Amino acid sequence: MIKRKIACSLLLAFAGTGAWTYTFEGKVTDVTGPDTFEVLRNKKTEKVTLAGVTVPERYPQFQEKAKNLLFKMLLEKNVTVTVNDTDDDGYKVAYVKLKNGINPAQELLKLGWAQTVKGPHCTREMQIIENSARLKEAGIWKVAGVDKQSEEPSLLKEEQVKPEPEKISEPQAGETGYLDRIKGWWRRTKQSLKTFWEKHRPETNGEPPR
Repeated sequence: MIKRKIACSLLLAFAGTGAWTYTFEGKVTDVTGPDTFEVLRNKKTEKVTLAGVTVPERYPQFQEKAKNLLFKMLLEKNVTVTVNDTDDDGYKVAYVKLKNGINPAQELLKLGWAQTVKGPHCTREMQIIENSARLKEAGIWKVAGVDKQSEEPSLLKEEQVKPEPEKISEPQAGETGYLDRIKGWWRRTKQSLKTFWEKHRPETNGEPPR
């Protein structure tokens, strides 16, 4: 029972990292918004939203432009959909590409008609494209430049994105070098698991566990 609980905990922890993805192909049958559309997959309609980007509602002119672009770019076209998550409305949060390699999310960012959403679905490449559009004052960024009362700090104040340095824990006494740190981490992990097991091990009254 204890082992089963441990396994379930590890399973949930791994799932929470967003490490599980899957990919499917289908045809876009409808465009329902500036960053949402429907894909026919094995005779079933999947609702999809572009991962990592959004078109703010307070810019309706760009919502209309973005939706029209998706109509021309995606409608009745075959696409490859890589699903990373499902949102509260049942939409598959996914990276999407056309057969020719065009990425609609990146195209919207290039034009300045969308902006990135901070979180696990926003890639480094998306951030670079957005920064380029901001420097050119394209689309949203031109409007944001004169909107001094903007409630969205990222539109006015966000700095050039820089990668954060990798944080490596300090080695303990007797551990030198990267390999020794890995060995030390593994040794401490095994000891923690052993302690946990001894603490929660069910009583067997001298009989072997069944």
